[in-house]
Amino acid sequence: MSTFLRFKASLIRTPLQKPATLFAEFLRLPHRLRHPELKGLFEEPHFLELAIRKLNSTDSNCIDIGCHIGSVLSVFVKIAPKGNHIAFEPVPDKAAFLMKKFPDVQVHQVALSDEAGEAEFHEDLSRSGYSSLAKFKDSNAPSVKYRVKVSKLDDIIPAEHNVNFIKIDVEGAEILVLKGAVRTIDRCRPAIVFENGQIGPEKFGFTHADLFRFVTQTLNYHVFKLRDFIEDQPPLSEEAFHACRIYPFQAQNFLALPVERYQK
Repeated sequence: MSTFLRFKASLIRTPLQKPATLFAEFLRLPHRLRHPELKGLFEEPHFLELAIRKLNSTDSNCIDIGCHIGSVLSVFVKIAPKGNHIAFEPVPDKAAFLMKKFPDVQVHQVALSDEAGEAEFHEDLSRSGYSSLAKFKDSNAPSVKYRVKVSKLDDIIPAEHNVNFIKIDVEGAEILVLKGAVRTIDRCRPAIVFENGQIGPEKFGFTHADLFRFVTQTLNYHVFKLRDFIEDQPPLSEEAFHACRIYPFQAQNFLALPVERYQK
């Protein structure tokens, strides 16, 4: 990890985490004022935490896939302190950091996909959060590549382990993670937050339509913008889901709920 990222990570789960977050938001204020049309994206972290609070109890079990430095994992631990949480992070130094920072969480140094084995992983050296199993072809950012272990979520989660909430942020490989988690999802029917940004599933040979249809048709889930869910708005149609990717980018993280849990 870079020096700055190590410093940022060191604040996780300390009394300084919240003040540091507020200070970072203050520093971004000029950018937000210049781009009021991107308000929906700027507010996503706030609505993500609200959704996690609304959908979990103190003993909920959560899974963080693409854990990075543990920002969302720290929310899981805070909101569900009695839960048995599991995190996945393939970057070695991040995984080692997470194991020390979250000794009460089961951390796996592995990338999740739809098959087990090994794969080439591309670590973005300038924007670590953009690291992925496939490098974006138009990116000129400096990176290093190395082999990582790859597993299916279904091969790791015990049959007796209930899962209440899953967050997936794997830079375009979300559909592969979901394909490797069908058994767990069918058994537990958890709430799922997944990313669908501009650098998306095309890197892996899929389209954004493939992702939406897999979630809504194969898994039988509804898809919401985070703010829409909090404000009791209806789920997205496929057309509305695609519209979120058109400037000014209404959302890049989405909440999926089993159809049987959604009531108008």
